[in-house]
Amino acid sequence: MLRRNQREIVARNEIGAELSQMEGKHTLMGIRKSAAYLGIKVSTLYQWVSQKRIPYYKSGRLVMFDLKDLDQFIEKSKVNAAKEIYEY
Repeated sequence: MLRRNQREIVARNEIGAELSQMEGKHTLMGIRKSAAYLGIKVSTLYQWVSQKRIPYYKSGRLVMFDLKDLDQFIEKSKVNAAKEIYEY
């Protein structure tokens, strides 16, 4: 039985293979694939949606995420290191 981290790695590899085939298209993913792509739990992603912390599309009860929006969200969440770390 695979551990959670191993399942996440497998899911990311599967997503990567699918995305490479869809390159250049408007790529929407469901909640599970998006959570795996971000490396978080599905419940955390649902919480972020309810708090409007992450961009998403909704059609009825279906929640979808654009890959480009997820990548931008990751970039905006980046925290730069303090200067002291770079100075030796």
